[in-house]
Amino acid sequence: MANDYQYIYCIDTNNGSYIEYQRESADKDFSIKNRGTDFFTDCQKACSRIIYEEDRMLFHDMFNKESFIKKIDDGELFGFDYRYEKGDVLKFYRLKTIIGTDENEGTVFIGVTDIDTQKRREIEMKEALFKDSLTGVKNKSAYSNTEKKMNALIKEKICEDFSVFVFDLNDLKKINDNLGHDEGDKYIRSGSSLICKTFKHSPVFRIGGDEFACILKDSDYENRVQLKNQIREQIEYNKRHGCVVIAVGSADYLPNEDICLLDVFKRADKEMYEDKNRLKNS
Repeated sequence: MANDYQYIYCIDTNNGSYIEYQRESADKDFSIKNRGTDFFTDCQKACSRIIYEEDRMLFHDMFNKESFIKKIDDGELFGFDYRYEKGDVLKFYRLKTIIGTDENEGTVFIGVTDIDTQKRREIEMKEALFKDSLTGVKNKSAYSNTEKKMNALIKEKICEDFSVFVFDLNDLKKINDNLGHDEGDKYIRSGSSLICKTFKHSPVFRIGGDEFACILKDSDYENRVQLKNQIREQIEYNKRHGCVVIAVGSADYLPNEDICLLDVFKRADKEMYEDKNRLKNS
């Protein structure tokens, strides 16, 4: 039963008393670490102290005494993953009931497994699926996922204010043809870096070979005019000094007009092409 567990809690649901067992490694035996008289109260106290903020509501609900005992009485063996937070340390754990009241009347066992390595590997693999390998920013698949989520919010009319910025790198084809694709890749990375440095608090997506998009919310949204002027000033400087040149367009979400993210994107894209022509003719 205990092969994978780092902690096991033996809880008497009749009076709330419990014993906490711990082992230092898989080849060690369990030893008693702590005894308590009120498991559910202690869990609620620990929730606000050591459970990561985003997981607290789930943790709190799971260890509400009445709902917990009802689950056990109904024969429901449950579990969930959560994050433990102590100072700057954040670790992933998996918790699940092992034996319900059918085998030990009034007693419930809960096992806790350290899944930090496994979970972080899963996160890294997932992030890799949505990351552009050349620039390190989010890729087109990530943009599509974001678009679906935002469209759902727009449909429910609960979407917060945002702006879409669209970027296109000028003369990438010329650089690829004349200097080779290695130089072209450097040019793309340089453009991506400029966009990321300007919009530090917003997700940046590479949505095509020389195309990027950025969705601004919160502080970047509030400062969108300033940020747009900032990147355009840098682009004008770059144009004079032979550095990366980027056409920029943007549009704000209009709640009473836009029915999807694409509506906003189209306006930003139109302005970007106008800027692209301006840069070529100036």
